[in-house]
Amino acid sequence: MKKEELFQAMGSIDETYVNEGRENPGRKAVQWKKWTGIALAAAAVFVIAGGSVLFFRNSILTRPKAPIEKHIAASRDSTSEITEIPRWEEMPDVQRYAELSFEGKTYRSNLIYVHPENEGETIGSGTLTGSDVYTDELHTVGGTVKKIAGIRTEAAVAVYFPDEPDRGYAYVNAAYVPKTLGEFIADVNLRNTLKTGLVYTVEGPGKQDVVYEDVPMELVWSMLLSDETIVNEPDKAVGRRVLGIDSSVDLLGYHHKTISLTEDGYLWTNLLDSGKYFFIGEEKVRAFLKEVTEKHQGYVYIYDELTGEYDE
Repeated sequence: MKKEELFQAMGSIDETYVNEGRENPGRKAVQWKKWTGIALAAAAVFVIAGGSVLFFRNSILTRPKAPIEKHIAASRDSTSEITEIPRWEEMPDVQRYAELSFEGKTYRSNLIYVHPENEGETIGSGTLTGSDVYTDELHTVGGTVKKIAGIRTEAAVAVYFPDEPDRGYAYVNAAYVPKTLGEFIADVNLRNTLKTGLVYTVEGPGKQDVVYEDVPMELVWSMLLSDETIVNEPDKAVGRRVLGIDSSVDLLGYHHKTISLTEDGYLWTNLLDSGKYFFIGEEKVRAFLKEVTEKHQGYVYIYDELTGEYDE
């Protein structure tokens, strides 16, 4: 009922009652109260009904979008093929010498080339070691160590071999453990190096994950990574994972790693190998999950094996 209709209903009082009120002043208040009560009751019905409609409408608007099936072409699994390990003399130096000892830290090769524009200043020389898997012979060689632009040496360095003085390779601190989220962001220059991709729910055994393809990276920063004071708890046993975010730091050779959110409010990641656990709170986890599932379209991937002309 519109308010105009309500007012009309209030105005359509039988004239006899009005006249009766004039003739019997003592009954005027009684009759007026009677009709006022009826009008107020009608208004209350209007407000309640209108509120119910609004509540129902809002509940529809905030309901998570139903996932859509999406077919993905997938090649046949070739993981069963046996790959022969190359001989020592057949490998490049960066593959031979997997570990670097430098200033009391041990770094490991990530088999990634450091482009010249990311080359920093020279900070010393280190000792690289590698083992021949066929002879068990241990080999060592010296290498020049430089900074990687924007990356602190606590996290990673660039190594230049004597035979390749103009070509650097990224070596990452194998035991890197930041004290806080802010330290992690600064050491790895995450504001400029981190890339996020697909966001997906972790539904558990027997259920299929729902994938969200268009979640902007700015949302990850504003809702999950904004409090840089959060302390890293590397030995924390966290609850069940509810959401995963595909993450990469290409500069250091990390592709398709994960930032995970748990039901008990933790954000953890395996970027830079060692596990890092930051308690951001259950409210932030729920808010991010709500934002993703209500504002973005989810997909259930159906993997179709390639057939026909693609078969071997």
